[in-house]
Amino acid sequence: MTSEEFSQITNGITAVKLGELTNKSSATIQAYASGARVIPYEVEMFANSLKMALSNIKMEKKMNERIQKKIIDGKLYNTATATMIAEYENGFVPGDFRYLCEELYRTKNGSFFLAGDGGAMTKYSRPCGNNASCGGENIFPLTEVEARKWCEEFCSAEEYIAAFGEPPEA
Repeated sequence: MTSEEFSQITNGITAVKLGELTNKSSATIQAYASGARVIPYEVEMFANSLKMALSNIKMEKKMNERIQKKIIDGKLYNTATATMIAEYENGFVPGDFRYLCEELYRTKNGSFFLAGDGGAMTKYSRPCGNNASCGGENIFPLTEVEARKWCEEFCSAEEYIAAFGEPPEA
């Protein structure tokens, strides 16, 4: 396994965190990262344990999701009472500065909003400490046009049609 392949699999997670996730020593992790250890069976087992660990992190996040509520311009946006239309995750793991997860909702009154969370390098970042940023969560109201654009970018054609009906053919 090359260093580049290792970086793609691990998505920038530190060797210490990878060791915790996969029950491997940091020396073994560093050997994988440098390309010094290329036993295919061992690398495949490492990749599978990492996938399982990342999947467990995502499931744990889903189970611990909090209801998001926010009042904006005198209107309540509440993920518990709105209908989720679609969800997008950018592929980074929770805890990564670039991690982003967004859900598009429609309220009972037909208003759209995004509820999401993300790392320190996303639009969900918040200040924490002296000149530092942390991950956070927020709600952003959207117009129908903005919601349609978001769906065009992040949803399948089927999800778009389910939310907004079939658009005219090109």
